[in-house]
Amino acid sequence: MTIVQTGQVHYDDTHKTVGPTGRTTLALGAYLWHLLVDTTIIIGTTIMITAAALTCLALNVYHEARSEPINGQLAVAEVTLNRVASSRYPDTVCDVVWDDKQFSWTHDGKSDKPKEPRAWEQSQAIAHIALEGLLREPVLPSTVLHYHADWVTPYWARGQQPVAKIGSHIFYEGIK
Repeated sequence: MTIVQTGQVHYDDTHKTVGPTGRTTLALGAYLWHLLVDTTIIIGTTIMITAAALTCLALNVYHEARSEPINGQLAVAEVTLNRVASSRYPDTVCDVVWDDKQFSWTHDGKSDKPKEPRAWEQSQAIAHIALEGLLREPVLPSTVLHYHADWVTPYWARGQQPVAKIGSHIFYEGIK
């Protein structure tokens, strides 16, 4: 993850503090640079993201979409956050990610520890961007709550109209 900054950024176990003087922009390379907005921090303002939320979202992006294009990884992060905002799902990122059998990697019996350092770094950056709302506009509508890989046909997708296909993932609004 590249951090372009004016001012200071401090990380610890529980939150990220940005300040005291300026702007922080996170970038993932040329593609994302134009999607990001500068986050102007007023003196004394703190942006807090829990370590747990960042880690859970990054793990979900890593395991679900690390081989996908950047906008596909962002879309997976957005679906996760859309579920947090929905009354149909739990209220925290970690509870959504670990909700029973919602994401295949959480119950496949394999280690959940990331093994590809570059992909893990990128997943953390994607999670950070999504949690802070740094995109000018979302990749998907906020009503998109489901997706699957194009090589499977889950029972819940039959008869549903896809909203988008990004990389190898097909995205759907709330399933009826």
